[in-house]
Amino acid sequence: MNLKGNPFLLRRRAHKLFFLDKRDYKALMSSLTARKLEESIEEEARRQFKCRYALVTPSGKAAIEIALRALEVKKTDEVLTQAYVCAEVPELLDKYACVRYVDVDESGNLLLSALKKKITKRTRIIMPVNLYGMPAKMQEIRLVCKARSIVLLEDCAHALHASAKGEPLGTYGEAGIFSFSKALSAPAGGLFITNNTLIYKKAKNALSALLLPHESMLESILAHLTVFLFSYLPRMQRLFPAGFILDKMRIALKESEESYRYTLQKHELAICLSQMQKSRKIVNHYISQYRRFYALMRGIKGIKVVSCNPGSSALRFPIIFKRQIDITKALASLYASGSFEPSLNYYREYVKAKKLAPVSLPASEELSKRMLVVSLDNLSEKDIHALKKQIIEVINSA
Repeated sequence: MNLKGNPFLLRRRAHKLFFLDKRDYKALMSSLTARKLEESIEEEARRQFKCRYALVTPSGKAAIEIALRALEVKKTDEVLTQAYVCAEVPELLDKYACVRYVDVDESGNLLLSALKKKITKRTRIIMPVNLYGMPAKMQEIRLVCKARSIVLLEDCAHALHASAKGEPLGTYGEAGIFSFSKALSAPAGGLFITNNTLIYKKAKNALSALLLPHESMLESILAHLTVFLFSYLPRMQRLFPAGFILDKMRIALKESEESYRYTLQKHELAICLSQMQKSRKIVNHYISQYRRFYALMRGIKGIKVVSCNPGSSALRFPIIFKRQIDITKALASLYASGSFEPSLNYYREYVKAKKLAPVSLPASEELSKRMLVVSLDNLSEKDIHALKKQIIEVINSA
């Protein structure tokens, strides 16, 4: 557990936990069985995404894995995606197929012209990422896939309730995957959705084979305490982040290479359900925060900020510096302030992904050295102005 920096500012790092409220605690105390909670989440997903089938998975990564198993991908098949992504994604793809990277545009999403050039006879899947909730060019990518009989698998881990041209992301292709913990205050959980009956049946069988049994009374107790503190004593959390520390302890209990496959416990399912039920409100909050910070940062010399595009879920706020900066130094400075989540800055992960499948990606390379991404979720007005000041300091020291 990294607790560097001012301990009184650690509350900023508990950003998503402030989405917890009394409804979540009531869900924890519900008498519903784990199976009934699963069914309720899947029913809610079908309603929200207007899809035929949905499966609750232990994580977004597990959702990708069951998709690969359901599609019966072979090691000789090619999967086209981007290196500018969580490094665990290409590592997982590499277990099942041949990973090939496509360069990106300034939004961090697949560059359409580069995508078309990378397609070969072996290309089986194209997987756009919709980075930071910014929709990729989904209509164009879908046309490319249909013309060549290629499977479109949508990674929507950052794109809960995002859309492209009015159509929900996750429903453009054969299947879509989501991660509850990326956008919501859920401790774990992912989602696999599809409109294809055969793929659904195969994915359901794949999920049963993938799951690893997991039950921890201590983890459940820590989760209950965390939710109680954030639901009933939120002001105390802003003075002393006890709930954040308890949550980090809970996470540490299950950290392992295989934890992304652990069966979800009842308390995790209960939180997933209650968070899903208010997920649109949470995404609207992201969008509101994004627009506030954009108005504050727009016009500052030395950086480019992207407006909140129609359909974006605005999960994170990317800041593109007009020249290369010392990313590692900037990350350390912002992280020490307690206001920043470096796990969603993919500079280090991009470098790691490139080692897996070395290739020339000039636009991705440049972007990885010019982009910082900040978490705004529940920062106060005072915190947002402090963050602006820190970004200006990074510009001046570049």
